[in-house]
Amino acid sequence: MQFLDWQAVRHISRLSILNRITFTMLFLVPLLAGFLRPVRVSVDKANAAMNRVESSTEPVRDVARGAEALTDLGARLRDQLLTPATGDVAADGSVSAAERMDQAATWRIGTPILPRPWAMAFTAALLILLGDTVFQIWCPTPVKQNSLDEYIDERCQQFATHPSRTTLDSARHDVAQDPASSLIEWETSLTEQLKSQTEPSNDFLHSELQQVRTSIVEKASRMSYLRYAGQYRLATWSCFAIYTLATCIVLKILQEQTLNVIRSAGW
Repeated sequence: MQFLDWQAVRHISRLSILNRITFTMLFLVPLLAGFLRPVRVSVDKANAAMNRVESSTEPVRDVARGAEALTDLGARLRDQLLTPATGDVAADGSVSAAERMDQAATWRIGTPILPRPWAMAFTAALLILLGDTVFQIWCPTPVKQNSLDEYIDERCQQFATHPSRTTLDSARHDVAQDPASSLIEWETSLTEQLKSQTEPSNDFLHSELQQVRTSIVEKASRMSYLRYAGQYRLATWSCFAIYTLATCIVLKILQEQTLNVIRSAGW
């Protein structure tokens, strides 16, 4: 198997955690965003009303600040004139009326926004959906529908149930391209031995020949599957990159939420 082919991408596409995130986030996040939209509009209207109140009460607050300044000046003069025997005026640290008016006038409602982890999860879900789309379009059907072992077992089972000379000839042609394989020579040798036998039947040689032919079909099926898995290299790398980016976002969410739990627990 090559470093990266459709067989490897198929394993990633079948991760259950990615599929669950896709279906969950693509449903919940738009629902939450749709709920936050009217809330955000109401908050914006309330803040706009507070802006109008702030503008209309500005003269009153100016008068209150002036009166507060005169009161502070009178308090300081009194503190300077009073002797310790008559008692000092202690500051109680309370908020003045002018300050309370300023605080009330400048108070605003925070605009509700979608939580960052939810937005990240929705982005990851979109990437997974995009990766699945690329996989379904470009991945060859044999790799998309079967693993390597499943493909080989299916082809060998078909040959064992319905032996076909066409299937065997095609398998011989594929295996002959592998110089390291000796299956073709082995089959030829067994076939010549059977032809040279004087006995009408030799069950051992027939069984051995059938096993060799099954091995040829198995070897050819493996080579065929790996050829399919190596097709469309650009699409393979694109799909792998999309899945990798989505996985990194999911891991980032898990990291941030784990740190939040640790901080909340005081560890």
